[in-house]
Amino acid sequence: MVVIASGLKTLVEANGAVVLDIPRDSMIVLNPTAAYVWRQLEQRVPLDTIVKNLATLADMDTAIVSADIATFLADLSKRKLITGGDTINS
Repeated sequence: MVVIASGLKTLVEANGAVVLDIPRDSMIVLNPTAAYVWRQLEQRVPLDTIVKNLATLADMDTAIVSADIATFLADLSKRKLITGGDTINS
């Protein structure tokens, strides 16, 4: 299960989102796809469901979507924006 770090604020717009990391005085800009994944994480949607839904929306293979989301989650984890998220069972 992915847990979003405390102290973050998200600003969403049509072209993506910005996550403000107030404790670390930094921000990350998300493209529309990453913003979609982030919003799903905020709503505590299971990773497997996010992968399946995004693969359907983008008409892509779930293995490719799963790998891309895993890379995104690794980056978020490195930035200490999330904990968990190291298991996607697609």
